[in-house]
Amino acid sequence: MRLFRSTAFLAVVALAVVGPAGAAQADPEDSGRPGFVEYQGFPVSYFEYGPDGDAPTVMMTGDWPGDSSLMVPMAEQLAANGFHVVRWDMHGAGRTSHDRRPGAYSMENLAGELGAVLDQTAPGRRVHIFGDGWGPFIGSQYNTMYPGRIASMSVIGFPSADLAGNALRRVPREKPELTGQWAAQVAVLSYLAGIEIPVLPDAAVRTGIPVQMLGVVASLMAPEMPGGGLHTNADDDADGLERYRQAMWPHLTEPQYDYIDIPVLQVFYPTDDFLETPVLIDGLESRTPHLDLRYVPGNHFSVLGGDNTRQILEAAMESMRAAD
Repeated sequence: MRLFRSTAFLAVVALAVVGPAGAAQADPEDSGRPGFVEYQGFPVSYFEYGPDGDAPTVMMTGDWPGDSSLMVPMAEQLAANGFHVVRWDMHGAGRTSHDRRPGAYSMENLAGELGAVLDQTAPGRRVHIFGDGWGPFIGSQYNTMYPGRIASMSVIGFPSADLAGNALRRVPREKPELTGQWAAQVAVLSYLAGIEIPVLPDAAVRTGIPVQMLGVVASLMAPEMPGGGLHTNADDDADGLERYRQAMWPHLTEPQYDYIDIPVLQVFYPTDDFLETPVLIDGLESRTPHLDLRYVPGNHFSVLGGDNTRQILEAAMESMRAAD
């Protein structure tokens, strides 16, 4: 559950991704234009791609492990198709501040950082959110705090920790037929309780061993992905655990909202993922104005393998253009 799929994004860097004219590209250089903005006196790093002006703006960030650089291939492809793309680093990732002041890694602060980047790179304009995990989580929170700015979200997996938390809460009361799936999902989420332990998880991650183990798991579950292991920054990976403590855990266990009021919510959900079961999006169609739910063959890691990447990008671009 989002603690892992970045391994697949890293693998996509080495995969052939279909460009606008159908030509295959591999390991594209990062053409992003770097920038910084301050939020509450602390720096937030971002990179811009493609045209500006009236082009639709797409916001994306990274996941865990790693920083947002894992999204460079997606950013380059969207930019090549005429989108203005902004890739920003969350708190504790890349060149964005790693300070640990109280609440620095909370979902509210992460949303505030997104808002600062939005105001700097797309002032007064509606934007689109694209990606997996933390980008949609933060986008959903931002939309709850500042409604009307997000035109659409195209999401791989479930779009909101709060909605997932509420979906899990409903099963024992309202949907006993999903108890088996609910129990399996709760068991998977037990890793979050382990992260709540102070000091030890951070020290373990700084050794690099847990991240390399994730690479092994990814290679077993998605053998078609290229190898080479994961290469991320140990400080980013360790500091990123604070997002799970201050943002994920509170919003999953004590949800603040149960509706995503965004004009178009597009969700690509893996068909064979034991880490993120369908119970996390149960009832989602009644909790957003327009849901475009598409099931994609694969598991947590292989969902971005084969032809899936091209299909996801094409469908997302079509949805974003229609919603702009």
